[in-house]
Order: sequence, then structure tokens, then C-alpha cells
Amino acid sequence: MDRKFITMFLATELLKEKVTTVGTMRSDRRDLSTELRPVSLKDAQPGTVRFAFTEDTTLVSNVPKKGKVVTVLCTQH
Repeated sequence: MDRKFITMFLATELLKEKVTTVGTMRSDRRDLSTELRPVSLKDAQPGTVRFAFTEDTTLVSNVPKKGKVVTVLCTQH
């Protein structure tokens, strides 16, 4: 899924219907854990990777280069 459409709520609702999702998320979404959000894009260190897990989902926040944060949501294990 594209980052404009995927949310934690949508991913869990689709999983209830046995549909798994994988996609990038916007890092400023309200339903994204504050630990995965960068304090500011200027301060995000390249090479930083953070993981968050729930029973059904995996979230990965990666800083591939200065000023860029990529967050991936996955319900497919």
C-alpha cells in the first residue's frame, strides 16, 4: 500500500478479514507510536533503524539518508 492510504486501524481491520498488508506509512500519522517518529528531520541520524512489534503487526522506522525517514507497516509474518 501507499503511504497515503495505510493506517494501523485499516491494517488491523483487514487482518480480521485475513488480508495481510505491507506498506510505507507517513511518519507524522497520529496512530504511529511516538517512539518511531523523529524529533525533527534535521536531527535524524542516517543509518538509524527502530523496530516496534505488536501481536499482529511489525513497524520499522529507517533513516536511509539525512532528512528522510521511511516507516514500514507489515501484518504479514
